[in-house]
Amino acid sequence: MDRSAKTVTLQPEQGEVFTLAYDRLVAADGARSPIRDYLVQDAGLQCEQNYIPDAYKSVFLPRLNPALGLELEPDKIHGWNRDSKTRMLMVPQLGDRLNGVILFEQEQNPLSSLTTKEEVLTFFQENFPLFGQLMSSEEAEAFWHRPVGRVLTVRCDRFHEGNSILLIGDAAHAVSPSIGQGCNASLEDVLIFERLLEQYEDDWTLALPAFSKQRVPDAHALRELSDYSFPRTKVLVVEYFLRLKIRRFLHRWVPQWVKPFVFDLGV
Repeated sequence: MDRSAKTVTLQPEQGEVFTLAYDRLVAADGARSPIRDYLVQDAGLQCEQNYIPDAYKSVFLPRLNPALGLELEPDKIHGWNRDSKTRMLMVPQLGDRLNGVILFEQEQNPLSSLTTKEEVLTFFQENFPLFGQLMSSEEAEAFWHRPVGRVLTVRCDRFHEGNSILLIGDAAHAVSPSIGQGCNASLEDVLIFERLLEQYEDDWTLALPAFSKQRVPDAHALRELSDYSFPRTKVLVVEYFLRLKIRRFLHRWVPQWVKPFVFDLGV
């Protein structure tokens, strides 16, 4: 990228490098945004980037195993803790499927010693027996070959540069997926900026700083919420759900004194 010349150089997966000129540039290029990194180095953008403690691998399972008479409920998120450092979350999808992840601390990867699909199947059957009964040999093979993923969170002091560059979505404010609001926040970016363009009659000189002023506090709050919304140990999980039940009970009877639980606000 060359900010003074207003050009970006792109490298496709196949083909030759090419350069494009721009009048306005919207960087929606994800948590590892090259545009944002350039602005940090060249334009003084203040940006804090951190990996969450957990690493993960994706898991894809059927919701049913008719041979074993096993059927997981289609309208609930299914979780299982192996210990305080390893857990699974599976979310029902259309077509009687479950998509999810196994989460673990990066420095203590319980999967690193697995070298065959048979070892993968044994690991899940011993440590997550419910999910292990749903895992096929084909999924065990595919799981073994999948890379370990890390989630990067991003906190920037502004979401624009000058009167022509806009950062939106994960490029501006990547968060932990723990509360499932990353995509919603990105879509909200688009809605709010569209309203600001209408308010300022397509004047980017006014709309861009107004966007940063409005969105930065919300994005910072969302990151804090996503980082600390769920407990990470069994003891804290018990306390978490106990507090949740008490809070919901009290809110039902004295709503003027007890605020609703954060995840109930959208219900």
